[in-house]
Parts: sequence; structure tokens; C-alpha cells
Amino acid sequence: MLTRYQQKFYYAYVCCMLLIFSPFNGLAYLSPFVFLLFLISEKETNLSLYFIKRLSWFMIVIWSLFFLYKNIYTVFNPPSFWLSCITYSSFYPLLFIQFDKLKSELLLDKIAKFSRSVFFIEGCIGVTQAVYGFSQTGSFDTSNGDFVEGTIHLPLNSELSFSNPMFSANMISLAVFLIIYYLRKGSFSKGFLLLPGLFSIILASVLHQIALLIGSFILALFLIPNVKFGEINWNYIKKYIIYGVVILLVPISILLRHNLNGLIEIPKEIITNDSKNIPKAIVTAHALFDLPRDEPASVFFGLGPGQFSSRAALIMSGYYFGGPSNPKTLPFIDSNVNELADKYVISTLIRFHNVAYFGSSQKPFYSILSVYTEFGLIGILFVIIWIVIQILRGRRCIVQSKSRSTIFSVLGVFILILFVFFLGVQVNYYEVVQAIFLSVLITILLKSQYKY
Repeated sequence: MLTRYQQKFYYAYVCCMLLIFSPFNGLAYLSPFVFLLFLISEKETNLSLYFIKRLSWFMIVIWSLFFLYKNIYTVFNPPSFWLSCITYSSFYPLLFIQFDKLKSELLLDKIAKFSRSVFFIEGCIGVTQAVYGFSQTGSFDTSNGDFVEGTIHLPLNSELSFSNPMFSANMISLAVFLIIYYLRKGSFSKGFLLLPGLFSIILASVLHQIALLIGSFILALFLIPNVKFGEINWNYIKKYIIYGVVILLVPISILLRHNLNGLIEIPKEIITNDSKNIPKAIVTAHALFDLPRDEPASVFFGLGPGQFSSRAALIMSGYYFGGPSNPKTLPFIDSNVNELADKYVISTLIRFHNVAYFGSSQKPFYSILSVYTEFGLIGILFVIIWIVIQILRGRRCIVQSKSRSTIFSVLGVFILILFVFFLGVQVNYYEVVQAIFLSVLITILLKSQYKY
């Protein structure tokens, strides 16, 4: 039987899943706060005090950062700072959750059952959208993946926005969770229900996500220490998992041949061509060489959240939503951007906004850059140290328990942490709640199964 805390997590997970896959992108930003509301409503005294203490420390840190950056920089823009507190909200549950209270096979089973249903339904919708796209384009390749958006954009015509990458990222998170769940159980009963979802991921054709997932999967496999559980050697399991990844590449190489060639050509173009024609390279060069001359302290501390290339900064400029011809910001908020962001990022965004063939790989903003420019080397170091700590703790848990459930739970956590981290090299995924919050929730769930 589930405890009250576990029930709240389950209901919060269901509610957030519905928000994440909803067609209302603004509502999805409420999901981390909806999740936290379930924790706030906890009546048990110890849990309430735990949450209040964490919230108090969190508010102290936020206000301390605000006054620190406001006093260091004359170009500091307060509205962008506060907006970034919303855009980065996907990570807040990691600060407030009590992992030891969530360890439960029953909770895992219930969430897996619900997730499998969502994955199946969304997969069927995604495949249907891909088939419709095929009827319009005559191919599953090139731009046909834009049609695959699930319920985030249910109509058959493509929205030509970020709905396609958000759908793909969420389906990948669910796929990792469900595959890990079956591996923990040692049985793929009803595993055939995963097929529509897996095909929808391929047909969505967000190849940078697929490539980063495969890279995260392989790296995570080699981070798992070689142990035996029962009579089974981990190296034996690892070999067959890699075979499965190789087999997965077959339909990708057949269905998405042109897109796969494009994925290979983009890095080659960035390396061999004149970087002055690539927005991402231009802004990166500004951040590494010009920004330190303007504000030397930014190398270590950054300019502050929402002050340079983050989604919050772009939204505050008005050009992210409306473009140069029709700038739009959020309701009741005037356009207002940090002078250095305007000088280096917004100017580059405007300069290349008419180049139709530029995709996310060329955009002049990405999360790793945003962390560096807005939190400095201290922020980058913090993220890397946190990831290393999770890896070391996971490895230690495996060595101590040597159980099948622990090994695969740790593997799932490693994959999702690395996947989300690597997404930061593409665009500002860290601030897209509708794309990564599900990964955060699943990471919390799997981590709670072995942490204690």
C-alpha cells in the first residue's frame, strides 16, 4: 500500500504528465509549481517542516543572488532575473523532494502502468501524424518529422514550432523509463505496447536528440561498474544492450537517410566554414573573448540569471516570440533586455533571422552557453560536480547491493542525467519545462529506488 507521500507523488506525476503533453505551452510552465503544491499540502509535521526549511534556504539564496548581481553590474536587468526563476523551474523538485519516502515497488508499478498507456497513445498519434506527413511530402525523411508533435499539437498539419522537439524529448524520457522498468523486472511482458512510441521517436526525426540519447546510453553503460547479480555478469548484459542500440540504428538509417547526412554535415560545416557566418559560433566567441573585457567578473560569476543568452533574456527582448518585424513579450511585461545581451546576442539573432535553412544547431543560444555567461565558471563547475556526485553515489550503491533492480535504476538515472546535460549543447533546453521536466520527475523516481 502506498504511503500518503507516495500517493501525492503519483497524483502529481499524473497531473504534470497531462500538463506536459497538453497543447497549452504556457500551462506546462505551471507543472513544477503544481508538483510542489502537492508537497506543500502534506499534513505530516516532519515533512512540512522539511519543505519549509528547504523553501526558506531557497528564498535566501535567490534574494542573495539578486542583490549580489544588482550591486556588481550596472547593466543588470531585474525583470529578466525574476523571469529566469520561472524558466529554470524544472529543477526545483530536486531541491524539495525526500527521496527516502518514495522507495516503493508499488509506486514504480503504478507510474510505469500509467506511463506505458500515455506512451502508447502518444505513439499512435505520432505515427498517424507521420503517415499524414508522408501523404503530403512523399517521404518520412527531410522535414516530415515536423508533423510529429503528439497531443502537444494535435492537428495533422505541422505547427512548425518547438512542439516537435518537445514531443520527442518527452517520448525519449518515457522510453528510457519503461525500458529500464522492464529490465529491472527481467520481463518484457506487454513490451509490444512500446512499439508505436518507439517508432514515433524515430519518425519525429529530432536527430540531435537521438544522437545524444545514444551517446548518453553508451556512456552510462560504461559508467556502471562490472558486477554480478545472481549468475549474470554485467559485461554480458552490456554487450546485448549495445547490440540493441545498433539494431535501432537500422530503421533510422533507412527512413531518415537525408536527415542523418545533414546531422553529420552540420558539425563539419561549423568546423570547416567561416565561423562568421554561423550565429552559434559568433555568440560563443563574443562570450569567450568580448564579454570578459566588458565585465571581467562575468568569467567567474556570470552576468546573472536571465541576463545574456538564456530563454528568459530572449523572451524579454521581444524578438524570441515575435521576431524583428513584430516583437512580442509576455503579457503585462515591457520589452527590456540587458545591454550586453542586446549587443552580442539579440543583434546576432536579428542579423540572421531571415536565414530559413538555419536549424537549432546554428541558433545563437544554447543552455551550456547560458550557464557560463549567466552563472560563470562557478555555475559550470557546480553542474559538473553535481553530475559527478550522482555518478559516484550510483556506482557505490551498485557495488553495495549488487541487485538487478539497483543496477538498472542507476543506469536509468545516468542516462537521463547525461541526456539532459548534453541537450544543453543544442539550444536552451534547460529552460523549456515542457521538454525536460518529465526527465526530472523520472530521475527522481528511479533515484529514490536505490538512494537509500
